[in-house]
Amino acid sequence: MTVSVVRLWLAFTAFGIGMIHLALVVSAPLPIAIALAGLGAAELGWGILALVREPLPVARAAAGMAALGALAPLSLVLVSVLSPSAALGASLPTVPIALAAVLQVLAVALIALDARRGNGAPTVPAGAPQRRVVRSLLAAAFGALVVGGLTTPALAATEAGRYAQPHGEHVVVDPSPAPTGSPTSAADRPTGHVGH
Repeated sequence: MTVSVVRLWLAFTAFGIGMIHLALVVSAPLPIAIALAGLGAAELGWGILALVREPLPVARAAAGMAALGALAPLSLVLVSVLSPSAALGASLPTVPIALAAVLQVLAVALIALDARRGNGAPTVPAGAPQRRVVRSLLAAAFGALVVGGLTTPALAATEAGRYAQPHGEHVVVDPSPAPTGSPTSAADRPTGHVGH
């Protein structure tokens, strides 16, 4: 079974949305965190099924959920304005939710494109097999870059992303006492990077 480029893009998009929703769990109030955790897990699972199942599993329901999810930024603004608790609005970061909404609009468009082309139809022009493979790989790489370019800043803007350790800045703290004439605290001592 060959996977069409549209299906790859759709799976990438579902993975991106699911990761953003799971990253938002950390800072969300408990009822919203539970809903985001379930939604994120379902989106990751649906992305896997989109790659391996013909026809596209529950396409209409997935498109409807993605369309509703795209309205989340408006809902966030309403919740933060109308909520009697300022903490509720402050606990839901707008950048990740807005970028997830962009990905959800993209998912709706890709589901519609998959339905329009017909399940299993090729999404690259016919030609020599080598050209088809190259075009498919380039299209898949482009889709991965677009989704990654939207997902990465969204994840970085979540609570989990704020506390992530940047690569190359791992700190090794020497527990031994500082020698005389050297910095006195562990924070003042030079640090190194331990390889992975």
